[in-house]
Amino acid sequence: MAKGAGKSGEQIERLLEERQRVEQWLEKLAQAAEKAPSHVRQKVEADYTRRLDEVVTELRSYRDEISEALEKHRSQRDGLVDQETSATERLAEAELRYTVGEFDEERWSETKSGIEESLQKIREELLGVDTEVAEFEEVMALLHGDERSEDVEQASGAMDLEVQEVAELEADFEEELAVVDAEPSEGGREEEDLSGKTSLDELEFLRSVTEDKSQGPTPERASGAMKMPEEVLEEVELGSASSSKDVGAEGVTSYSTQQNQPKKAAAKTLKCGECGTMNLPTEWYCERCGAELAAL
Repeated sequence: MAKGAGKSGEQIERLLEERQRVEQWLEKLAQAAEKAPSHVRQKVEADYTRRLDEVVTELRSYRDEISEALEKHRSQRDGLVDQETSATERLAEAELRYTVGEFDEERWSETKSGIEESLQKIREELLGVDTEVAEFEEVMALLHGDERSEDVEQASGAMDLEVQEVAELEADFEEELAVVDAEPSEGGREEEDLSGKTSLDELEFLRSVTEDKSQGPTPERASGAMKMPEEVLEEVELGSASSSKDVGAEGVTSYSTQQNQPKKAAAKTLKCGECGTMNLPTEWYCERCGAELAAL
């Protein structure tokens, strides 16, 4: 094996033989497991496994030489295959010439004997080269397998580290998000304050025009009528007094507003017994003093 490869070739051959021998020991050890206590068998198995690992480690240092030797043996095998094919064709040709009568019995016998002898040598050599090629291929597969295992372990470790980092980042993000959700935003507080303030302002305005804060709801509020501001009420009275001459048969009084725009008012035929103010016949309380009109 590996003839002509120099000192490295001899070392490779020695290592391959050692590897094959240790593997055979391991196989026989498994078959003879019942002949020794388990702890003894485990000790021997551990020793063989360690020695096999050492052989493989040393073979890895000759990986380039092994790859070169493998290519050389493959090329040699291809040449032997071509020689075998050529010898087989020459034998078939000689047989054909003998069949058609070109070769006589003596010539055919000599030709056949020579080709078969050459063909036998080629096939024997080819068998040996095939065996060596298979061994080199097995070693290269073993070395590549160890490298792939180491790469897988490294990749697995790196992947585990990345997964851990991603999990830590997600945990930090969720913690920050929880803190943000727990604190109300400035915009939300401003909207809440503005909404409360607006509601209070509107309520105060409604109370100012419809209720008496010191005495509670007025009779006008109780009757469903809105309280008129004092300024508007005085203007209405002044307009009513100055325009009494314009009262018609229908009892409708016309007066002018500040913008001198005439408006029609419903007839006020119900007079208050307390202050004499005229009220609409549908009113229950006097719009001036709040006295009850129904009792009149």
